[in-house]
Amino acid sequence: MIYIKNIKFSRFGGLSSVKQKGYSKDMEGFHSPPCKRGIYAFIWTLYEPFLLGGTYSNILSKHSKFEYVKDKNGNSIEYNENDYDFDSNFMKKYSTHKKNGKEYWIKPIKPKNFTYTGEIWHHLEPKNRIGVLKTKGTWFLTDYKTYIKC
Repeated sequence: MIYIKNIKFSRFGGLSSVKQKGYSKDMEGFHSPPCKRGIYAFIWTLYEPFLLGGTYSNILSKHSKFEYVKDKNGNSIEYNENDYDFDSNFMKKYSTHKKNGKEYWIKPIKPKNFTYTGEIWHHLEPKNRIGVLKTKGTWFLTDYKTYIKC
């Protein structure tokens, strides 16, 4: 079996540990953060823009995960139903946002890519429990070597 030594991760936002909204020591759901502080990150190229949404990600806010799609003159491009392209990857790249009664194209900001080989919380169930340091609901805390074997 081949194991990947260095996985790149992608983060939409800063790389500093932050207080996790929605954390509760008693809540063990899939969507509840497993610890008080940390960052959410995706494996590079395998991120899902849908998961970047939410009220905390309002466009143009300080921590927005999206930006307007601009034309060559720097103007926001208005959504036009007749121009809609149903390319298979289209919805992974673009969405729309209403502003002043009009709808405009938006896209995720460029992510920050990084490598990390420390302890990691994830939802990948390990083949055995030897490398599991902690669990919280469906979250598993493992060292990096255990993570890449999942």
